[in-house]
Amino acid sequence: MSDLCDGFVTFNFDFGDGTTSGPSGNYVEHCYPSNATYNVVCTATMANGCSRTISFPVTGFPCTTPP
Repeated sequence: MSDLCDGFVTFNFDFGDGTTSGPSGNYVEHCYPSNATYNVVCTATMANGCSRTISFPVTGFPCTTPP
């Protein structure tokens, strides 16, 4: 039996700090407001509308501006 959701084409992220990303490729960057553990939710969607969602904890750190 084949997986009908093979070949995901877009990814949406909820970064767990109140911010989200719209449809993107499989690479995103995000800066968090403070050092903490956040629950990130990623939804991958195929062109035919089939989707899968996964959540995972990440340790977030604020971005720094180079001098």
